[in-house]
Amino acid sequence: MSNQNILRKVVVVGQALPMQPTSVPFERTRLFDWFSTIGISKESALRDFAFTALVSKFPGKSNHGHRAPSPHEIQMARPLLIGQLVEWQPEILLPVGLLAIRESICEPDASLVTTVGHKFLKAPSGIYHKQIIIIPLPHPSGASPWIFNSDNREKLTRAMSLLREEMKNINAIK
Repeated sequence: MSNQNILRKVVVVGQALPMQPTSVPFERTRLFDWFSTIGISKESALRDFAFTALVSKFPGKSNHGHRAPSPHEIQMARPLLIGQLVEWQPEILLPVGLLAIRESICEPDASLVTTVGHKFLKAPSGIYHKQIIIIPLPHPSGASPWIFNSDNREKLTRAMSLLREEMKNINAIK
């Protein structure tokens, strides 16, 4: 992969930043393993992709781990996210997790089953200035049982194939 061809052309959008800032986004997850299935190393992803979140701070804890950001928190943080997208001019957006997917494709009732393994051509969050390719991914947390279903793993495999295909289309990989 050439850094000059893909720099900021792929943006990964999560739900929120972790409680403790780390040097590596999604540090303790499978996300980089998923990328490796299509020939993208962790080092390449960290160098060539941009990583951001719906909200730029940890939203707090809940009984089950991290609290999801509220609609108000997401709305208040949206100008920062949109500013990043305008600056980076991505061609592919990878929303990670259901909340990021719903926000990115502007479909509040979307599900992982109906979105993962598909691509969308939309203006992210409904207000970004141009339509881009959106390829939803499930949350890579080990706490999420979704990925353990074989049908869902096939959807993830399809999503990774779509990402590889679209990266070839934008001349990001050979």
